[in-house]
Amino acid sequence: MVMPVRRKTRWVWAFAVMGVLLGILILRAAAWAAVENQGPERITSFVSDIAINQDASIIVTETITAVVTGEKIKRGIYRDIPTALAGPFGTRLETALDILSATRNGEPSPHHIERRGGAAGTLRIYFGEQNIFLQPGIHVFQLVYHSQGQLRFFQDHDELYWNVTGNDWEFVIEQASCAVRLPPGAALVQHAAYTGPRGVRGTDFIVDLKDPARLEFSTTHQLPPGHGLTIAAAWPKGFVQEPTAAQKAASRLLANAPSVIGLTGILLLLGYYLYTWNAVGRDPEKGVIIPRFRPPGDLSPAAMRVVMNMGFDDKAFAAAIVNMAVKGFLYISEEKTAVAKKFRLTRTKKSKEEAQLSRGEAALASSLFSRIVSEVELGRSGQSALRKARETLRGLLTLEHEKIHFLKNQKYILVGAAVTLLTLGAMGLFAPDRETALFMAAWLSLWTIGVFFLVSSVVAAIRSGSRGGAIFLSLFALPFILGQVFGLVVYAMAASFAAALAMLVMIGMNGLFYVLMKAPTFEGRRLMDEIEGFKLYLGVAEKDRLDMLHGPEVTPEVFERYLPYAMALDVETRWAERFEQELARTGQKPSRYDPAWYRGPSFSPSAVGAFAGAFAGSFAGALSSSTSSGSGGGGSSGGGGGGGGGGGW
Repeated sequence: MVMPVRRKTRWVWAFAVMGVLLGILILRAAAWAAVENQGPERITSFVSDIAINQDASIIVTETITAVVTGEKIKRGIYRDIPTALAGPFGTRLETALDILSATRNGEPSPHHIERRGGAAGTLRIYFGEQNIFLQPGIHVFQLVYHSQGQLRFFQDHDELYWNVTGNDWEFVIEQASCAVRLPPGAALVQHAAYTGPRGVRGTDFIVDLKDPARLEFSTTHQLPPGHGLTIAAAWPKGFVQEPTAAQKAASRLLANAPSVIGLTGILLLLGYYLYTWNAVGRDPEKGVIIPRFRPPGDLSPAAMRVVMNMGFDDKAFAAAIVNMAVKGFLYISEEKTAVAKKFRLTRTKKSKEEAQLSRGEAALASSLFSRIVSEVELGRSGQSALRKARETLRGLLTLEHEKIHFLKNQKYILVGAAVTLLTLGAMGLFAPDRETALFMAAWLSLWTIGVFFLVSSVVAAIRSGSRGGAIFLSLFALPFILGQVFGLVVYAMAASFAAALAMLVMIGMNGLFYVLMKAPTFEGRRLMDEIEGFKLYLGVAEKDRLDMLHGPEVTPEVFERYLPYAMALDVETRWAERFEQELARTGQKPSRYDPAWYRGPSFSPSAVGAFAGAFAGSFAGALSSSTSSGSGGGGSSGGGGGGGGGGGW
């Protein structure tokens, strides 16, 4: 039987296609077998040639032979080259670097450059393109670049101290060498080399002095990842053009512009604040403090604290509540739980007029209670009412006393903040990693304000004796403080350590003068003297001294009447000790004391300090729950200019 011609043709084509595919598979398998025989990806040869020019620049030619399997080296290799050296006192020495050519296997290679490493100033040169992958095998990459500022100048010689390979390669370097050509007419004075990890002075190398002006260093063992070759060569002075002192100074200033700008900003800010503080922030001189046995004028406890601290805080709020309780307008219930103490405010049938509440206390009462609300819990359920009441009292007391008894002078802080922001912006513009530095400066400017007020709240809670409130606020503030530290570290990497330190100093200076710029008026200073006289009476616990002062007898009525004032002036513990002494003197047991305005566990005078701290802290918790020469032997592997490393992409 004869097969038709058309069917025969189809079979021929099918066998031909199968043969081609089989051939491709065989060739591919052979290629992969050859790659497998070549072993893992590595650098088989790293050859560097350095020509030193009379203008103090160098031209470096690096020829890197690599085994490519496609594991890490897919498109090509990358080479990291630092463009800044570490100077004294954390300064930077800037070096210029220009890529002259990049080739692969003798042909021009597409390449692109990224600046990395923030303030460290590292250029990463990528060989290859994103969408083109290399064939497995051996590839030769060559990079030629020109660099200025790499030489070092000493009294009797000039020197090149150069990290040839860098210590940050991902691959083993089987063999590395570096040929150095001295400036025309110069002869070698001394040389050195180092191998191994950064900081180690290994000796796995040989030196071949080709002639007085040319020498070659070669490694005698392979360099594992993290190891490198560093060389140093020196020649007599006069063969290269050393920069003048003015040029060196200008270069250092430009390289360290963020640090210089930061220091200038600190000096300007300090000068401004010292001048302004001397003009408007100095306190009037204190008068003679005379003991007083009654509060001055008609000041309420909260108002007294606002005047003395030149500002409102949670303890002023707590003192106002206790004073309202002592006057019979409400009573305070305390309940101990396994976690903390809980407080509740309950209104009595007594009216505001009958209780003789102060203007601020009356406004506070209207905010806390209404015809249908007679009880407020100091916790999450009472947040809204407490916040509204706190702001009502703060606004009223501020209106009554700020600019009359004290000045905050906050407008002057705004000028200081503007100087700080301008300095941060200027440091960011001159930073090696400009985008990151500018972003972090803007972010930290806002973040720091929040952190400042959080830390201020923690300090206020500690000063008020509110242990629970201080712990709660500290835990709440901790993540924000850690965020502040993280931001400063990122900013330091983008600009410099000195620039980050300058930022920290300027932020701290604004915070310090935010406090120092507050000042009492002359009328306020007179009132403060009277308040301090009353505080002297409340805070003196020694019986003999009190007798000498002829103070009134501390009866339960007197003790309760002045307890809110003692809380406002932070002397409640001493005032309670005095009352306890009076009870003991009259034969009464302190444990029998039972104030009408308090419901809860036994209320002994000795526990007043703990009560005041816990009570003030309950407000804080409730309100916050929502809110050397290398060539002379003084170097090591990884030192000098050059360096960096590389890998595959």
